[in-house]
Amino acid sequence: MEQISQIGRGGFGEVYQVKHITDCQVYAVKIVKFLDTYDDHKRKEILKEVQKLLECVKYLHDSCPPVIHRDLKPSNVLISQNSNNNRFIKLCDFGSATYHEMTSQRHTSNVGTSQYMAPETIGRPVVELSTTITSGQSADK
Repeated sequence: MEQISQIGRGGFGEVYQVKHITDCQVYAVKIVKFLDTYDDHKRKEILKEVQKLLECVKYLHDSCPPVIHRDLKPSNVLISQNSNNNRFIKLCDFGSATYHEMTSQRHTSNVGTSQYMAPETIGRPVVELSTTITSGQSADK
């Protein structure tokens, strides 16, 4: 994206007119400084939820055979409260999930929602370790 001009500013961020480098289309992009709008207490609460999400993923990976979700994104994460008013996380939409089989490369194909995939995997036939790192970075958004 090539920034053309700032077209707005508000309490949650700034809006810019940008031009996509590849197709030359003009878009409006809002840049939100998410964590800057929260105090330390809110940040700790967010980190607790991310930790619960990572525990869900670890549970899947520790299963026998290990399960790879392959489409982690906000709409596939359910947050609910139990009767004790404690929040808990559930993963949903296992339509793209697969078993991790050491004898097969079936789990390394590019599957998922492109906006939440590691950028370096787009258009590549094999997925590498970097996708796990990008999932963690997505939680930071």
